[in-house]
Formats: sequence, structure tokens, C-alpha cells
Amino acid sequence: MSIEVNGKNIETDEEDYLLNLEDRNDQVCTALIKQHEADGHKPVNEIACGLIDYFRAYYLENQVHPSMLKLAGLPKPVNEVQS
Repeated sequence: MSIEVNGKNIETDEEDYLLNLEDRNDQVCTALIKQHEADGHKPVNEIACGLIDYFRAYYLENQVHPSMLKLAGLPKPVNEVQS
């Protein structure tokens, strides 16, 4: 699958995730959001855009997505705390 942005074909998977992370820019993000909304999903608001940016920055720095505990700011469960 793919989307067209500024005359360039941007490859995506079957769930519209970018296949090449280097293709990401503001125009591509806007096109993906428009496609998402055109597919019948709820509009993407500022909070959602902020979360997308947070997830991307966290992944680029850590090469893993943050856990729900990290997102909620909760301490690790006792069985996960190392002494």
C-alpha cells in the first residue's frame, strides 16, 4: 500500500504504518491523518498529535516503545523492581 504526498509515493503496510521511517515529515503525517479520518476514524486532535510525537521521540531514543507504566508515571510493580 502507499499514499501520495507532494507527488512522491510513500510506502505503507496494510495498517498504513510507514515502511521507511525516513519518509516521515509534517506533510506525510498530515496525509496519514487525513487518510485515517477518511477511513471513518475519529479526528486526530492536538493531544493525539502530541502523543504521536512523544512515542516517536521515545522510540528513537530507546529503540523500544514506552510501557503503560511509563506513560502513566507509575512505579514498577514490586515483582519487577530489582534490588
